Amino acid sequence: EQNLLDCDHKDLGCRGGLMDNAFKFDEKSGGLCSEDDYPYVAKQGKICNPTNCTDVPGSIVKTFYDVPKGNEKSLLAAIAMQPISVAVQANLFVFQFYKTGVLTDDS
Repeated sequence: EQNLLDCDHKDLGCRGGLMDNAFKFDEKSGGLCSEDDYPYVAKQGKICNPTNCTDVPGSIVKTFYDVPKGNEKSLLAAIAMQPISVAVQANLFVFQFYKTGVLTDDS
């Protein structure tokens, strides 16, 4: 996590971003540091400093696909390929004022 926060300059770190940009960063960098090598500190660092970092085996993104909204067949195909990532547009009021329970707002 910290490796992406500090080193992926296409996204906004703790202020948001797109997983596609993180995937592209990973493709270019050849993998991500382990949490042991680059510990998560829950805030964005000012510099990218992956010292003594060995890329985690299997963390290199080879390719990715975006599933079109509402396309159930494409979603099922993506799930069959594994792994998947899900994005949530969390800037909506329903998320900002969420407290507990199951969220059922369709917006």
